[in-house]
Amino acid sequence: MSHGSSQRGGQFPYYDHCALCIFLFALIVYFQTFFFDFVFDDHVFVVFNIPIRSLNHVVDFFSTGFPLNRLVTLWSFALNYKIYGLNPGAFHFINFFIHLLCTFSIWWLTRLILLWIPIYRGDKLGVDQQLRLSWVAFIVALVFCVHPVQTRWSALIRKDFLL
Repeated sequence: MSHGSSQRGGQFPYYDHCALCIFLFALIVYFQTFFFDFVFDDHVFVVFNIPIRSLNHVVDFFSTGFPLNRLVTLWSFALNYKIYGLNPGAFHFINFFIHLLCTFSIWWLTRLILLWIPIYRGDKLGVDQQLRLSWVAFIVALVFCVHPVQTRWSALIRKDFLL
């Protein structure tokens, strides 16, 4: 059986399987957060934050008293509110999706760095070495995705990572 589209990206034929594995592990870990309610400062940043209730109030974000470095966060709340209203599950799902994108970025960057360093030093990498380094990048991304420290990004609404 041919690997077909799984061969993209060089000698590592398991991208599709690894991507699915990361998605499933993340879904298993974070699925319950889709049913969480607003907690802690979610009430301040989302529930009682009147300017996020209309995209017409984007200018009002400058006068809300929130730090200006949180504008992207406030705009994402406004967009989320426009589409889903005050549905906490939707806010948690968007956080899950953003965390998944970050995880895939970590996977790609780690693999890129691990494969680039030996080539930069002038070493030639064999297929076995490339495969091993690709698996290391996958494991790094998987640990990043499901590590308990990362649960706050999906369990809480506040998006500090969207500065």
